[in-house]
Amino acid sequence: MQNENKNMLISPGGVAEIFLCHRRSGKDEGGQVQSIKARRYGLMKLAFQTGTAVYPVYIFGATDLFDQLMPEKKANVENKGHNQKLLSIVDYVSKMVESASRRFQGGISIFWGQYFLPIPHNPQLSLVMADPIYPVPGTSELNTSGGKTIRTCKRVKDPTPEQVEELVGRYVDSMQRLFEQYKVEAGYPNDTLQIL
Repeated sequence: MQNENKNMLISPGGVAEIFLCHRRSGKDEGGQVQSIKARRYGLMKLAFQTGTAVYPVYIFGATDLFDQLMPEKKANVENKGHNQKLLSIVDYVSKMVESASRRFQGGISIFWGQYFLPIPHNPQLSLVMADPIYPVPGTSELNTSGGKTIRTCKRVKDPTPEQVEELVGRYVDSMQRLFEQYKVEAGYPNDTLQIL
């Protein structure tokens, strides 16, 4: 994270976020709640310790690439008037997949795309990025790593829980503003963002 001209991308959602995603079926005029896991205290503590900026990024349409069998599908099956037996099977299988994922500490998901194959659907994807958030605003220092000197913000070896909480708050606020700023242009005017 301290090398010039190199960047590392860390997706803070991880396994937990997989179970929040579900593909929208057709045009949803009433809007949909899009959920992300963004309260990652360990990642923010690491940003303090390395003096690295955090860049809020959101990809509109990413949840529409694949369908997946998850507990959220239960409501969709009920709304379509399918019988109770099918509903019970979907619920049972989705709970088993979620339980196995937690046990193995990895994202296990039954998913499919076009023609029920692992070929993604073709939604419009829009990647948007906010200004960087510096853990210690208004500070700058030169650090040497691998024989190169680069500029970072001030490092904090052992940030306090309050400092980490404040950085998480700034990140969450930035994500919310980013979503609201670009949702109409990205084609999701009635959606809302839920940050967990």
